[in-house]
Amino acid sequence: GIIPGVDERMVDQEFHNSKFQIASQYLSRFASGADLDTFVYNIRYVEGDFQSFLRTLIENCGVEDPSWAEIQRFTSFLSSQLRDCDRNDFLKPEVVREDLPGFKA
Repeated sequence: GIIPGVDERMVDQEFHNSKFQIASQYLSRFASGADLDTFVYNIRYVEGDFQSFLRTLIENCGVEDPSWAEIQRFTSFLSSQLRDCDRNDFLKPEVVREDLPGFKA
């Protein structure tokens, strides 16, 4: 399997839930250098595949050789922060773009 000792079906279910998808959508754009100031998470869209997301996640989580539990905790924390960012009126694209370009990146 992708992660030793972890059921592949569980991984697939986890990847398709919003906690993993918001992190996936933002991190994939961040990794490619896309403009995050104008991006807003799309709950209806499942983006990418778990293996490439996992590589990007491991590169950005700050833990060398993280366990599945550490990956889940980091993803949960990151997703919470990104949701708050998306919901914050002061961080809407029309506000940030002019005064704080690159702020969300």
